[in-house]
Amino acid sequence: MTLRSEDDRTYQIVDCASPGLADELAALTVGDTVSVTLTEAACRGNGWRVTAVDTDCAVVDASLVA
Repeated sequence: MTLRSEDDRTYQIVDCASPGLADELAALTVGDTVSVTLTEAACRGNGWRVTAVDTDCAVVDASLVA
C-alpha cells in the first residue's frame, strides 16, 4: 500500500502493528484520507510500519494512492 502525505511525501506501507490495523487499511479505497502513525520498518529501502490509524479525525495526514 502507498500513502501520500498532504505535503506530497510518499510512504510505502510494508507492515502493520496488528491485524486490526491491517483490516482498517484494507477497507480504504484510492483517494480515501486517513491519519496514521508510522515508524520505520526493519527492511531494506523506504518501508514503513503503521502503528495507529484514525479514519475519523479532523486533521488528515495522508491519502491512499495505491
